[in-house]
Amino acid sequence: MIDHAYFNIAKLALIIFDECHHALGVKHPYRVIMDRIMRVPTDQQPRILGLTASLINDKTPPNQLEAKLSKLECVLNSAIETASDLVAISKYGAKPNEYVVISTDYNPQDSCGGEILQLLEDWRKFCSSTQEFDPNFDIDPRKPIQEALNRTLAVLRQ
Repeated sequence: MIDHAYFNIAKLALIIFDECHHALGVKHPYRVIMDRIMRVPTDQQPRILGLTASLINDKTPPNQLEAKLSKLECVLNSAIETASDLVAISKYGAKPNEYVVISTDYNPQDSCGGEILQLLEDWRKFCSSTQEFDPNFDIDPRKPIQEALNRTLAVLRQ
């Protein structure tokens, strides 16, 4: 409709995108609409309101989160805002369970520490060598286990 002049973007005052984080997809319709809006002179562009419950719904590493959020702002030609009202956040936001576990420093030299390292290392080797899975899976089911074991071993060896 937009490309064939059935609809004039300059006549809009506001566009609301629900689940706006999808605009990060290169061929997502939100992205295509925003590309068309950016061709309109700035003073004729509608205001944009993007709504989402989850800004980034994939497993974005924390060190890449800021860049991804900046990209979303750029794609939507908008600024990200979030609730600053603690009452609203506590009422409508996620309510995770948080636990604090206090322990002594890990010592790989004690007998238990060495056994734990050896056990984890054996599991890691087993996961690397086993072929007990369907090769037609989209992803290798061993990968998350291997990554968890590698991270745990790296932390314990620090």
